[in-house]
Amino acid sequence: MKRVLRGLSSLALAAALGGCAPGLIYTDITIPLDRNLDKTAASPQTGESDWKTFSYIVRFDWDSAAIADAARAAGIKEIAYADLQIFSILGIWEQRRAIVYGK
Repeated sequence: MKRVLRGLSSLALAAALGGCAPGLIYTDITIPLDRNLDKTAASPQTGESDWKTFSYIVRFDWDSAAIADAARAAGIKEIAYADLQIFSILGIWEQRRAIVYGK
């Protein structure tokens, strides 16, 4: 019985640390916020806005990750497409960044 429990705990630890459970310890991904990228022209101008969260017992949120805020910050008048970047450590610190491309 001891061997079975030891094996199961080793398996759970390997799954948690080996990438089988993404986002458990560290996450850094970028997700497109558009579905028809095949018809989107490349755009050299970009704008970014961040939304940050600190969560330990009490949750604190500040700033904005709105697409309009990112476009306004870069002076973009016409948005071609946007991405969402998510960065997280242990679920305690999380930062979401809207990246806007346009003219």
